[in-house]
Amino acid sequence: MGYPDDSYDELGERFDDLNEALQQLSDVLDEYDELTVVLQHLVETAVRIVPDADLAGVTLLNEGTAPETVAANHPNVREVDAAQYAGNRGPGLVAAREGRSVVADVDEVRALWPELEEPAARVGVKSFIAFPLSLSDETQGSFNLYSSDPQGFRSLDESLLEVFTTAAVTALLQAERHRRAVRSIRNLQQALTSRADIDHAIGVVMALHSISSQEAFDRLVGKSQESNVKLRVVARQLLDKVTNGSD
Repeated sequence: MGYPDDSYDELGERFDDLNEALQQLSDVLDEYDELTVVLQHLVETAVRIVPDADLAGVTLLNEGTAPETVAANHPNVREVDAAQYAGNRGPGLVAAREGRSVVADVDEVRALWPELEEPAARVGVKSFIAFPLSLSDETQGSFNLYSSDPQGFRSLDESLLEVFTTAAVTALLQAERHRRAVRSIRNLQQALTSRADIDHAIGVVMALHSISSQEAFDRLVGKSQESNVKLRVVARQLLDKVTNGSD
């Protein structure tokens, strides 16, 4: 493994250019908020189009995390959802976990989820319908509508609601692809930073001990194995020590 001395400046320049480009792309992706806009538009449109729908929201369940309402047309949605999340059960959670639609009126809520009756009554909700959002093994969700009519949704054509759930699934899957892109870019940035630190540390060891690049690399590897610390960490520690010592 050779590292000619005149290659370090060129390596550094290329690394800086690539890292800057990656950072700019990461910043652009960080500003991406279309998912929130799309889901918010969907829930607001649903209450205008679906008969008897007064409130609408989208629940997401990611493996290892608590359920979350990621879109709602009114704060009352989050209040009813919070009651479901607190008890870890309710129509939205059943739809998400079991992959089936749920229609429930006040009597059914009282029988199945009695702790949900009072919070729902407080905001005037008397019937529910929840449609599953099929995303992945790790992420499930539900598109939820709430009505002040005790008989709401009993005669609803479910194909109408499927329009909204299909749109929600499409938006959520697109957002997941976006998150993976951000994660990949940041992993690449870290890998590039680690490689640059190791190369720079090799140069420092070469200069300090008047040895070849291979010998310098072997010394860093030996230090890594001896201290049971990753090579990139050993390199970073050396560079920090040299920098602080020169202040």
